[in-house]
Parts: sequence; structure tokens; C-alpha cells
Amino acid sequence: LWNEGTSNDDSFGFAVLPAGDRNYDGRFLHEGNNARFWSSTEKDSDFAYGWYFYYDYDDVGDNLYAKDIGFSVRCLRD
Repeated sequence: LWNEGTSNDDSFGFAVLPAGDRNYDGRFLHEGNNARFWSSTEKDSDFAYGWYFYYDYDDVGDNLYAKDIGFSVRCLRD
């Protein structure tokens, strides 16, 4: 669950869980603080875009990340 002090409001039905992420050396970090998901958009063979959700941030953002870190993946059905 999200860190204490958040509303856990899911107004959009996306049901994001704060799994955190895995850094380049395999350690898992930020459980309860954030959720990050890979986008299907790549910059090149080393970098791709991802979406991030933070427990103390009321919006979603995107950024460019190195592919040697681990984010969650959300599968969508057409």
C-alpha cells in the first residue's frame, strides 16, 4: 500500500500499486513511495520512456530512463 498520509484515491480506476523500482545493480527501492511503469516508446537501444507516480505528488509524469533499471509493466488489451 501507499505510504501513510495519502488518500489512496483511485478516481480513474487505474489501481496503481507502489511497487517501487529496481536499480541497475538489482536492488529494489522505493516500495510504498512510488510506482514506475515502462512506456512502449524507446529513444534508442539504451533508453526508453517511463511513467511515474509518487505518493506525495497528485499527478503522473513521464521521463527518459536507462533500460538497465526495472519498472513495472502494465499490459492492456485491445
